[in-house]
Amino acid sequence: MKMISVDFQRQVLPVSFEFALCHLVDKELDLSALRSRFRNDSGGAPAFDPAVLLNRAIRDRPQYYHAN
Repeated sequence: MKMISVDFQRQVLPVSFEFALCHLVDKELDLSALRSRFRNDSGGAPAFDPAVLLNRAIRDRPQYYHAN
């Protein structure tokens, strides 16, 4: 398997849905409640950053959620 690096600035356009979503999740939303709740065992780091999971959940939602 070959890993390919992603250059966010070159691959995600500033006017796209993905750019807006990343901006909202990374800079505008307070995810402290999620981060404090989802931990490995009693105090380790989360298996996945809640911001990544939220970003994926919104971005990869089924098409029928789109407004017509």
